[in-house]
Amino acid sequence: MFWIDRGDSVVSVDGQFRTSIISQPEDGRIPDMTVKGRKRLDSFLNGYRIIWRNPDPTTGKNSGTAWWLEETSGPGPYDDLEQRPLAERCIIGSRSTAGPPMFPNFYNNYKRIIQTDDSVMILIEMNHDARVIRMNAKHRPAGVRTWLGDSVGIWKDGVLEVDTTNFTSTPPLSGADENLFVKEYFRRTEKGLNYSFVVEDDTVWSERWGGEYFWPSVEEKVYEYACHEGNYAIGNIMRGARLLEREAL
Repeated sequence: MFWIDRGDSVVSVDGQFRTSIISQPEDGRIPDMTVKGRKRLDSFLNGYRIIWRNPDPTTGKNSGTAWWLEETSGPGPYDDLEQRPLAERCIIGSRSTAGPPMFPNFYNNYKRIIQTDDSVMILIEMNHDARVIRMNAKHRPAGVRTWLGDSVGIWKDGVLEVDTTNFTSTPPLSGADENLFVKEYFRRTEKGLNYSFVVEDDTVWSERWGGEYFWPSVEEKVYEYACHEGNYAIGNIMRGARLLEREAL
């Protein structure tokens, strides 16, 4: 169980109120996808519809049946825990909270930043993802790829600039692929940090796009996120599926 504080104000960037995080293009909308990008996203979303399709269409409630035995061919969505979504398995946070680019979620948005001589670490509250930005370094070989990519940073006029590449074929950003390149800018202000980014992947989007929003400084601690791979929920999900399959047979 969790609760959501909807707040009572609108955050501004450099004194300007925004209706969208997206600032490039100026209409505040993510550009159209390429044909390849749209097919990729549709395939991704269809996979989620199969994985999460549970409700009875007439009531909206869980049907309580092993529906996948009749509606899917090949491996079912509950045949193996590794077929469950990464966020459900608590491997990476949902909605690209750790990014890059790093987007806000509707809960667990705190971040803790730790800086050393040769790196900057950003601990994200959602799913305890830890981004390590290597300073003044070279990118790792193209064959070394991770979900959060390989982030390399430099300081320019008091602004931390970060280039991230070397993503896997399934980055946190929906629709993106291994060709994704993200440029980020972290600029300190009196009350927090202005975060901006630019996304490039001409195999997925028709043009580059970017955005910015404000990270307010707070005194609260970032507590442990109670989620980890192999947690109790995953085990119970798989046990429940086996029970429903036995009942169906």
